[in-house]
Amino acid sequence: MRSTWLIFPLLTGSFLAFAAPVAADESEEDEDTEEETTTVTTTTRAPLEEFMADRSVGVIDEEEVLARQASSVGDALGEEPGIFWQATNRGSDSVYMRGLIGPENLILVDGIRFNQSTFRTGPNQYLATLDPWGFDRMEAVRGPGSVLYGSGAMGGVVQGFPRPFRDDSGFGGRLITHYSSADHTFGGALDLDGRAGDFAGTVGGSHREHHALRPGSRGGEDLFLAAEQQGRMLASEYRQSFWRAGGEVELSDEMDLQLRYTGGQIDDARRTDQLGRGQMRSADNRDDLAWAKLTRQDFSVADEFRAFAAYHRSDELTRRYQCQTEDIGEAPRVVDLRGCAELSDHAITERRDLRDRVHTAGAGLSATSYLPIDLTLTYGAEGYRDFVESTRSDVIGPAANSQGEARGNFADGSTYTTAGAFVHGDYSLWYSGMHEVSLGGGGRVEHFRALAPEVTDEIGDVQFANTGLVGALGISYFYDTNLNIYLNWNQGFRAPNLQESTVLGDTGNFYEVPNPELGPERNDTFELGTRVESADIGHVSTGLFATIIGDRITRAPTELNGQSEIDDKPVQHRVNADRAYFYGAELQGRTAPQWGVSLFGNIAWIDGAVGSDEDDPDFQAGPLHGLFEGDHQWTNPRRLPPLQYLLGLRYEPETNWSITFFAQGKGSQDKLSSGDFNDLRICESEAGVLHDRADCPGTPGWTTFNLRGAYRPNEILTLDLSATNLTDQRYQYHGSGVFGPGLQVMATATMRGP
Repeated sequence: MRSTWLIFPLLTGSFLAFAAPVAADESEEDEDTEEETTTVTTTTRAPLEEFMADRSVGVIDEEEVLARQASSVGDALGEEPGIFWQATNRGSDSVYMRGLIGPENLILVDGIRFNQSTFRTGPNQYLATLDPWGFDRMEAVRGPGSVLYGSGAMGGVVQGFPRPFRDDSGFGGRLITHYSSADHTFGGALDLDGRAGDFAGTVGGSHREHHALRPGSRGGEDLFLAAEQQGRMLASEYRQSFWRAGGEVELSDEMDLQLRYTGGQIDDARRTDQLGRGQMRSADNRDDLAWAKLTRQDFSVADEFRAFAAYHRSDELTRRYQCQTEDIGEAPRVVDLRGCAELSDHAITERRDLRDRVHTAGAGLSATSYLPIDLTLTYGAEGYRDFVESTRSDVIGPAANSQGEARGNFADGSTYTTAGAFVHGDYSLWYSGMHEVSLGGGGRVEHFRALAPEVTDEIGDVQFANTGLVGALGISYFYDTNLNIYLNWNQGFRAPNLQESTVLGDTGNFYEVPNPELGPERNDTFELGTRVESADIGHVSTGLFATIIGDRITRAPTELNGQSEIDDKPVQHRVNADRAYFYGAELQGRTAPQWGVSLFGNIAWIDGAVGSDEDDPDFQAGPLHGLFEGDHQWTNPRRLPPLQYLLGLRYEPETNWSITFFAQGKGSQDKLSSGDFNDLRICESEAGVLHDRADCPGTPGWTTFNLRGAYRPNEILTLDLSATNLTDQRYQYHGSGVFGPGLQVMATATMRGP
């Protein structure tokens, strides 16, 4: 606990260290040392210099993605402060943002909503169906974004922007080859682009073959996962394939039309966290997103006008396997662990195939107006409609030849509709010399409705609708281009999706039944942040936040046809019962290069609690619990992210090569909820057996030491080399079902055409 208190003086000290010399310098600019300006779009839905943003935001461009040699979007985001990466299985990426995960965070592609109404609550794999090599840059806004983007943007917003079209006439391209030693991954990408007059186009794709993962071998004595055998993670192989295409036509000097398409597929990603109890899953995910975007400058009263139409199709095939088990103690244990992991015919007693296809159509309009009264307005409206096809097939086992109704995860023919309108403004309240104070804020009205026909004969149709409002308000103080201090309040909300409100059946740890009375959850987040910039010294940003969540969607016991358990799984449904809070601190910075050397790093810490109907003897009150306690009872949050940190040194004496050494790690996490104590990903003591509640150690802390190097002999070729986890540390991200990779060497070569 002592380490968490160190963050606050660290934030203050870093701010003073950077701010004092900036003020004394009176912002005398040296054009020779001025850094290239970074632009963000997600914070306001319009291009904005990152320094001016009144939100905590991270930007990862194409060059940084390749330098990190990330195999997924989640992997690329994992080094950002306040974003905690989690993987239940390989080929499955989830990120925690401000303590929230899954559908509580919103994914966007070029402004198009990627989330669908079937996204599973908690960790899920849908982010992994996007290719990090296919984006020009990615932006991650930490904190609610529901005013601008609607339902789901509670913890934060992740947005990917596709690679731009070529500006000049001619043809070119990009070729990438990649290798990682810890799992013998081979991968590559090819992108071609060209322009002729007013027409431009691009086409490309990538593929990666991941083999069995070798985790670290040193330390980690308290860690156990049944899927690790003889220094390898069983069933950790999978394949990734991605493809993309686009075209642009400049209709006039002020207007252009873009057509884009991106697709991805994850094959044979197997989930092994229940392997010790004889349960396995294998998932194939296919995702296709196509959209058209019209952009017009100086259109009527709007300085910028944008319109889009999109079609999104996802196809998920999940195979659930039950292997032979024997009863030892209170829980069944698998008889042939390796045979079950490899899905051998002799080990499998049951197999069920579940297929969900979701078709989403969406459209929207937005505009930005720069008014002469120092007011910038961004406004618009958008809507999406999901149509769900869901089937089930029992292939092996007692139900294989059943003639009864085989309902899938969802009622076949379910629909889900959202529609909303928003306005957001930024107003320069006061300006004098180098000082400026600005106000920002806005609101959104959002309507959603859902229909799941004939869920069961007893339940009938499940349908619901709701309309709600959210708002945002903030104030910023700027000292020239050196200091930005902002304070804001942002609301987030999330409507219950089809997975929570209409699902019926085994969802892993529970047997879930629908609840048509389920309503939206919402949160209020208050944030105090700073940005300090100096070409001579460097930059630092800090963020302090507190989030209060009401009507949070959670599980509660119920019965189905008088049964409280089905197939040894407790029967539960979702209810609006939880109240919760999170608060935390984030810091990141980089010094300006001196003799080619720069220091960089970040640190983030979060704490919180969830309301409880009864006293929890395992509850650990955080240092600020008294501010939120009230008269309620509390319990620890599920999978609360631990302290995370990164500290590095970069040496770049010339522009064509560099070398970086950095340490990255996570603190220990023993603040566990009741769900954590029952989670084999956190408390497995031997195959299929949980620690006694008092003996579960949680997840131990860890630190890896890493090297990176880049060499650019010319404008065509870039070589990125890495040696990560140099001490071969055995470690695990909290709540993950796989261990982290051991000592590995990675190499990526990128060739760019003219």
